[in-house]
Amino acid sequence: MCKFTNIMKKVKLLLFILLTTCSIVLKGQQKEDYSIVAPNTQTMPYPADYAGDRIRFHALFVWDPAAESAHVEFDQQALQFFHKLSYGEGFTYDVKTECPASLDSLIQYDVVVMLNSLPQSPKARAAFEQYMEQGGGWIGFHATGYNDKDTHWPWFNQFLGCGQFLCNNWPPQPVLVDVEDNLHAITRNLPSQFVAPASEFYRFSPSPRANKDVEVLVSISPKNYPLGIKDIVLYGDFPIVWTNKNYRMVYLNMGHGDEGFIDATQNLLFTNAFRWVALGNNKDNTYQHQTADEGKSGEITNQTFAKVEQQLRYQLEQVNKIRKERNDWTLMPRSVEKDGTLRMVHQPDWCCGFFSGELWQMYQYSHDPFWRSQAVSNTWPIEKVKMDGGSHDLGFMVFNSFGKAWQLTGEQSYRDVVVEAANTLITRYDDKVGCIRSWSWGTPERWQYAVIIDNMMNLELLFEASKITGDNRYYKIAVNHANATLKHHFRADNSCYHVVDYNPIDGSVIKRITHQGLFDESVWSRGQGWALYGFTMCYRYTHDKAYLGQAQKIADYWFSQTNMPDDLIPYWDMRDPAIPITQDGSCPRDASAAAIIASALYELATYVDVAQANNYRRYADKMISSLETYYLPEPQTAQGFLLLHSTGNYPANDEIDVPINYADYYFLEALLRREMSKQ
Repeated sequence: MCKFTNIMKKVKLLLFILLTTCSIVLKGQQKEDYSIVAPNTQTMPYPADYAGDRIRFHALFVWDPAAESAHVEFDQQALQFFHKLSYGEGFTYDVKTECPASLDSLIQYDVVVMLNSLPQSPKARAAFEQYMEQGGGWIGFHATGYNDKDTHWPWFNQFLGCGQFLCNNWPPQPVLVDVEDNLHAITRNLPSQFVAPASEFYRFSPSPRANKDVEVLVSISPKNYPLGIKDIVLYGDFPIVWTNKNYRMVYLNMGHGDEGFIDATQNLLFTNAFRWVALGNNKDNTYQHQTADEGKSGEITNQTFAKVEQQLRYQLEQVNKIRKERNDWTLMPRSVEKDGTLRMVHQPDWCCGFFSGELWQMYQYSHDPFWRSQAVSNTWPIEKVKMDGGSHDLGFMVFNSFGKAWQLTGEQSYRDVVVEAANTLITRYDDKVGCIRSWSWGTPERWQYAVIIDNMMNLELLFEASKITGDNRYYKIAVNHANATLKHHFRADNSCYHVVDYNPIDGSVIKRITHQGLFDESVWSRGQGWALYGFTMCYRYTHDKAYLGQAQKIADYWFSQTNMPDDLIPYWDMRDPAIPITQDGSCPRDASAAAIIASALYELATYVDVAQANNYRRYADKMISSLETYYLPEPQTAQGFLLLHSTGNYPANDEIDVPINYADYYFLEALLRREMSKQ
């Protein structure tokens, strides 16, 4: 009986195994039908987006099998990697060893991926330029970014968004990288840091970060320095992934050797970039949406920035203490009074936007969420100034605050304030005069239509508004104002007047005078700084060589001052007769003028030949070094301001030899530009 029972158990077990196997086989023969319930018929949001029989896009991969062996190794692995992404024909692709030389051949592709080489023939380059200018998509790896004096392709430099190859690490090695923008679709699902596999990395000069059209997504962490054994990178900003916002493109600096695809995080970065470019630009890419704002921590590594950080934290404490006492959180620090107390101002004081601009620049340098939070908190309280049609200083107030925020975050709300402020500013423009009116006060007792050299600085607001909206009105008004200033504000020696008074009826010049200089024909130092900075900036937006030429003439004039102090920090007015009497301090310096001029020279150096650039940088370096050495206050003094010894309005006996916020703002900007110039 027991034997029979055991036999029956074995039979039952065999039947169970047989039935289970048949069930699995039958199930395996059934074809999964994912289209039974279409996404648009769901009562709840459907969690997937199946392409079905629809091919999402067409891609072209270009590589050179005769290139350097390490680049070929990367390319071969890249082709395998992207081939696997094409499984199921979500996209189709072609592989070529040369870039097509006709636009007709290129426009069939949604994205062109260049793995190790650029178009070489004039026809191929022209076709690629047309393709990109008409909205094509491009991904470039590593060697595709290499260009030097022998490349002879200026368009590619502006397209890539940086200068020529400067240096690299060697040999290839893994690096810790910082993900800078956790809001962008390419990087939003990446950790704030990861170790990228071994590669050689190129650095460019000027850096892509110096280009306002570029959004840097990933950079090499300074914790890696010194980077390399044979060729060593010692310091500095080192972006490795970025996009030029004027095009549908991404450059990825990885691409040397056979380790490019061994890391899952880097593979995800590549996949994100490929999908983002192929499926559309920032406006229509369905993968672009993001709500989280994770931010990114950074380190203060530069000694001066460490001092700056300490001072600004102290200033925040002093400012918030006063705000709390007065129950007024719209107050902004402007300067230090004669008795050592803080001078606090409201909008629309022309200096109300510099403090938040300083905080944004600290965030730009450090990527520390603390500074972003403080910058945001100190930006929005002055928003109403965007509607102040009684002021010509909307550029100072709005662009140095909201404009800086827009450039660093890309958030629509900041952009909207910039555009609204530009709309307000152009209401002060008169076509007969060809200029934006500066002061309304003093009319008509002192002047009919006053235009001051400071107003050149406010043109950046208009140029940027034209750039981000596509509305050419702002651009034309800015150009007209710059042209009139170029024609009427300068003496034969290329020094500038402070004020030109125009006849509003026919636009003729009534008189040329000063308001903040010592006398009408004197050389008010900060005014020369506004002129140098203003025309350099105008060249950035227009590429009009007349503006570049004028900026160079102003610089040459400034360098020719025989009574300039050895530390290059100018007297408040270079024609003050008290200049020879320096021991008793009867002729004040102006650190603000030095900061403005140094910042302008760093930018001007990026537009001229090597010899001139070196000269401009040497002069700016000496000015900034002097400010760092002799003009920084002791920690937690001077109400937290960064620079001592600025002169505001000497004729009015106001803000003489004191810290002032615009000196700090342009000092910070010059420090950032100096770091970029080192690259």
